[in-house]
Amino acid sequence: MALLARGIGFGRRGLGHWLVLKLRAMTVAEFGTDELSSAPPPVGAVDRERLTRPSAPAALLLHGLFLGGLVLGGAASVATRTGGLPGEGAASADFGAIFGHSPWVAYAVLLGAGVLVGFGTRMAGGCTSGHVGTFLGFSLSRMGFSSWQEVHAMFTFQSLRLLLTFALGVVVLGLGWRVLQGASTTPPRWVPREIHPGSAIGGVLFGVGWALGGACPGVAFVQLGEGQLRAGLTVLAIFAGNWLYAVAHERFFRWSTRSCLED
Repeated sequence: MALLARGIGFGRRGLGHWLVLKLRAMTVAEFGTDELSSAPPPVGAVDRERLTRPSAPAALLLHGLFLGGLVLGGAASVATRTGGLPGEGAASADFGAIFGHSPWVAYAVLLGAGVLVGFGTRMAGGCTSGHVGTFLGFSLSRMGFSSWQEVHAMFTFQSLRLLLTFALGVVVLGLGWRVLQGASTTPPRWVPREIHPGSAIGGVLFGVGWALGGACPGVAFVQLGEGQLRAGLTVLAIFAGNWLYAVAHERFFRWSTRSCLED
């Protein structure tokens, strides 16, 4: 029985393997090689990416919880802070010195900045960093990333504190990644994003919007949690910028940007 089973098996010398080869040759002779390339995967094959990637509703829920955590983190930072905020966003003295003190001008700047951030982020294929929303929101607030004055000082090189914070974060991330790769029996996989024509242009638009409004997408939610209500305009404008890019992408661009929901 063992010899019979081996003879009709699907190993390289079995009858089953010989039948597969014959069927393959007949398919090529009748339909060509294109038919083979479009054939369905073998029975029992597992699409690991499909199994591990959350569905669209689940992904939206996760992102909603993350953004809500950013708001809670900003609120927790203010609740545990002694003294005022490190900067009052569009109400700060530096903002008024540059753009004037008219509230309508402030609204226009925040709306324009938000659209640039949303459009540029989507165009470049970028995402808000981090996955522990409340902790990240608290940390961003305490480090000063939610302060327009601090961000302005970074972009004008009056202070290197936030730039050095970025550099330290990259170093810690690199070291932590190496530790995880060495300690895990199944090393984590990182898929680099594609560089396309929109990467540089989108990055510039994002940077200009961030410098004007003092907030990237995640920080805008932290500012809301801190009580900077004008940040609500920035958040709405960021969503509008995302939507505008989606419309422009369908009409003018054809590159793949891979949004956060696809990761």
